[in-house]
Amino acid sequence: MLFEDDWVVIDTGDTARRSREVYAVNWNDEPCVQQLVERGGQWYLSSVNPEFKSINVRSGHLSIVGRVVYQPGRTVAGKL
Repeated sequence: MLFEDDWVVIDTGDTARRSREVYAVNWNDEPCVQQLVERGGQWYLSSVNPEFKSINVRSGHLSIVGRVVYQPGRTVAGKL
């Protein structure tokens, strides 16, 4: 989970899609940090916050900036 004023470290050399990993992305030209999830051959942007529904990435333009590898207080490695 991220909160206002949180920061993360991003590996910009790691842009390969892997299901359930967290990425910094540009979604329709808006920066965000989301989990990418593959379901049934489709890719979705997913949020831990249940108030936000998953978004099928085919419905817009997705550009992966890099994988999130560190968030203060936790190392982000493997599947969430």
